[in-house]
Amino acid sequence: MTDLLGIISASDKRRNLLILLDSGPKSWEEVKTALGVTSTGMLPQIKILEEEHLITRSGKNYALTPMGKTIVAHTVPLIKTVEVFDTHKKFWEEHDLSVLPEEILLKDWLRLEGSELYVSRQDIKFSFAVTDSIFSLSLFLNNGVFDAKHDVVSSDASAVTWGESIFAHYAKQSDKIATLA
Repeated sequence: MTDLLGIISASDKRRNLLILLDSGPKSWEEVKTALGVTSTGMLPQIKILEEEHLITRSGKNYALTPMGKTIVAHTVPLIKTVEVFDTHKKFWEEHDLSVLPEEILLKDWLRLEGSELYVSRQDIKFSFAVTDSIFSLSLFLNNGVFDAKHDVVSSDASAVTWGESIFAHYAKQSDKIATLA
């Protein structure tokens, strides 16, 4: 078996087909339509994925193998994470990410409900807001100046959940304000 990571990452067509098949078997026509590919461009990629036992063909339908399902389940979150950083690479390079708790960056996200007001017992070097549908994050530049001009804003459910995890982390280190005086 060759390097599976290379097989998946070296071709957008292969990677996109694996992700497409994650939702279930697809006919050749569905693959062509969904991915906007031609037979000439896609069939060699399908052959590679079949040879690596990542997909299988049954009649006119293509599906993930059990190994393919396992790999895709772990690949999709990585792809989404890389896309977030890749899309605005300069922004991420210029901002201090060290203020975000590593354990939250590396684990599944928590889910919180409602809204509450907290005052932190420590100096937090970023600003964020999270609602049931939006997450917004503002960071300091690497030179220590707060970047008031740029925010990361997302309505993606995983971003909102991530924001809720950040809130939970800092809420534990903060005092809850029951009433405003």
